[in-house]
Amino acid sequence: MHIAYLSLGSNVDKERNLPACVDLLAQHGRLLAISPVYETGAIGNPDDPSFFNAAVALETELGPAGLKELVLRPVEAQLGRQRSADPNAPRAIDVDISLFDDQVLDLGRRHVPDPEILTYPHIAVPLAAIAPSYRHPETGEALDSIARQVVTQSSQRLERRDDVDIAAPARLAAVLPASARRAADGSLILGGCAAAQLAERLGTPLYVVDAATIDGAIREYQAALQAYPGTAAIAYAAKAWLCTALTSYVDQKGLELDVVSGGELAIALHAGFPAERIHLHGNNKTPSELAQALEAGVGRIVVDHPAELELLDQMARRLGRRQAIWLRINPDVDVDTHGHTRTGHAASKFGLPLAGGAAATTAREALSREGVHLVGLHCHVGSQFRDTQPLVRAVDRLLKLAADLRAELDWTPAELSPGGGWAVPYTAEDTRGLPAIGTYVKEVARAVVDGCAAHSLPWPRLVLEPGRSLVARAGVALYTVGAVKQAGPVTYAFVDGGLADNPRPALYGARYTAVLANRAGGAAPPQLVTVAGPYCETGDVLIHDIELPVLEPGDLLAVPASGAYQLSMSSNYNAARRPAVVWVQHGQAHVVQRRETMADLLARDEVP
Repeated sequence: MHIAYLSLGSNVDKERNLPACVDLLAQHGRLLAISPVYETGAIGNPDDPSFFNAAVALETELGPAGLKELVLRPVEAQLGRQRSADPNAPRAIDVDISLFDDQVLDLGRRHVPDPEILTYPHIAVPLAAIAPSYRHPETGEALDSIARQVVTQSSQRLERRDDVDIAAPARLAAVLPASARRAADGSLILGGCAAAQLAERLGTPLYVVDAATIDGAIREYQAALQAYPGTAAIAYAAKAWLCTALTSYVDQKGLELDVVSGGELAIALHAGFPAERIHLHGNNKTPSELAQALEAGVGRIVVDHPAELELLDQMARRLGRRQAIWLRINPDVDVDTHGHTRTGHAASKFGLPLAGGAAATTAREALSREGVHLVGLHCHVGSQFRDTQPLVRAVDRLLKLAADLRAELDWTPAELSPGGGWAVPYTAEDTRGLPAIGTYVKEVARAVVDGCAAHSLPWPRLVLEPGRSLVARAGVALYTVGAVKQAGPVTYAFVDGGLADNPRPALYGARYTAVLANRAGGAAPPQLVTVAGPYCETGDVLIHDIELPVLEPGDLLAVPASGAYQLSMSSNYNAARRPAVVWVQHGQAHVVQRRETMADLLARDEVP
């Protein structure tokens, strides 16, 4: 499925043509939104006031050619206006189609009477939301009235969404979920559900996870992996965030699963995830975790050091098993990211170092053992990195090791995993210079192909392990503003969450943005605030120095890109109750993790 944004313009008989066009679209997809846009100069004459445009968002399986065929020819035939043989003759319907998956593309410049919107000229905006009194300069008719005529005259299949914008603000389009929209009153819509209504029903802090965004990221990985000529797979890195519902969703999408603890493995098995598609990672797996994995029949155990190899071999032989394993290699490659998340440099705690021959020695030992079956090599250079070149070097070093082992022991890896860790944007500024997922995947695939050619190796099964880049953008954290307080030069906006549900700003200096979610900002100039939580740490600050509309107690703030490494790192600090999580899709909301209760906080306590 795709999301198609169509700019439908009519300079002839708009009252009949546009409804007929929208009616046909509703028969070939799911209409997500329709909004009126008035353009000047859109047909080559800046003084011509007669051109009216309707922007439509449609979920459909049709591509651009199919959509044009659907819209142009049948509509004109239906209205008895066959296309003129003269290409310069006016058309009854003029169509500009931008087809894309989960991102905003240029719809053409929209000239609307609002300076803020002119700053972001690529977004079609409902005029009713920004200028309710604006009127057609020729007829004097209110443009909002024209749009509603279009909606009411079109098919009843059109969903009750005519009050919804077709796009989020351009500066946040890559950070908010793909389904994020603004209603006419300025409130935020996620997955077809009003954020304010979710917060009212379920309380805050509340995490909202948009299924469409996860699905779009998976499809982006899958499409890019088609560039690899061998077989390939995607394994979701569960440490980013895991729950039973997400595990089931990942299973439905055919992904594999990377877990790093007995707890994550238990969640996966509870969800019915096939054990043979699970990989168990970790630099210090306990005997009980290895036993749990062996009893479950996990597909791969990723061995980190010689002592683990010996223990695993002994345990597998006692059970009469031969466990498939990868060796985690430390490639001695550094990446430009936070020091806490650099995992491939020489001094990292993870993996078998190439230097000194430890990796090769452990591989020889693994090949001599009866309880394990060495099938692949693995590495992970870090998290939230933006440059593929260090990863390309790491892949080459893994393949050089493979070539050496083949020359000495006649062994070649059936599988190769260069891990995951690709960066995602958390703010609008983060998008600058960040290559797309597809670019990253294709460059990794090319590195494997080129390395195999250089070392005369067959193509291994390529396994990528994305976590953050699948779920971060899908999540939005909702907080209620409690008070606004001046402290010297700093204006604090206090919210009801922070360090306990999102420790990343305190741990990594992570930067976020936020949007007002329950209303429009109003006419007052924005206010520079620091968004802080209620916990007993000076470092309990979510966002420093952000411009937001003037906030009032009870306002709802939405923090985008909250789907990864927040819920999985959340705590009960100050006896906070961990937040609820709601899964949104096609206008439906389902709680997939309930909010902890006071009883939950007391359940583990025992009095001697």
